[in-house]
Amino acid sequence: MSTVSREAVGASARLATVPLANATAVVALAAYLACAALSVVAPSVLVWFFQPWLHGLSLEPLRPAGTWFRPGEFVVGLITFPGTVWLATAAIAALYNAWAHR
Repeated sequence: MSTVSREAVGASARLATVPLANATAVVALAAYLACAALSVVAPSVLVWFFQPWLHGLSLEPLRPAGTWFRPGEFVVGLITFPGTVWLATAAIAALYNAWAHR
């Protein structure tokens, strides 16, 4: 079982922003790589997997006309997805730390 790294401050604890954001970005990167691999091996599984998350909204019109995997888009996503997750996690941790200690 793992725990969130925290620094004790008074009665409550502070989240360690950078380590938490780093860990979350690594998990997001692993998920991105797994999804990219799945899009190469079994693209129809992606529609089957994500369809229930959208509560009946059809993903069929979103299927690409050509290939599912495009190397340029893969590289852009490889950089921007974990980067965006890192920024969002750091912002959430910073807000938590600010609001938890009012």
